[in-house]
Amino acid sequence: MIRIIDFVPVLETSILADNDVFFIPIEVVGCFKNGAPAELVSVQVIDTDDQGTDFDLFFFNASATLGTLNSGVTISDADAAKLIGHVVITAAANGTDMINSWQFVKGSLGLLMAPVAGSSSLWVGGVVRSGTPTYTASGFKVKLCFKD
Repeated sequence: MIRIIDFVPVLETSILADNDVFFIPIEVVGCFKNGAPAELVSVQVIDTDDQGTDFDLFFFNASATLGTLNSGVTISDADAAKLIGHVVITAAANGTDMINSWQFVKGSLGLLMAPVAGSSSLWVGGVVRSGTPTYTASGFKVKLCFKD
């Protein structure tokens, strides 16, 4: 069974730099059906702020932090232990300039993830990897496609 989970993270709105956290891990409910593992098949992101910046998405099985917004990644060992996957997204390989926005699609991921026992939640955070983008608070629309 294929499921698509949509969410809009709250983004940092100040100018960013390489390796800055631009959204802290947000809880996304419903990613795991009945607390069972699921395969992340693809990621789609609409950048309505038209920044076209490379970024990474980090996936955790419990609440975690990557560091402070608009600062470099400073994840603790305890939070790194909750990391269950990440996806690298680049404008050159995964992006399409839609003139007033960017669309990013990365498919064929095959990333098997397991939740904490009994949980349906996944936490997702983001790190800028290139440029000096400035986003609005709701400038990213994310769709995760899972296969059970």
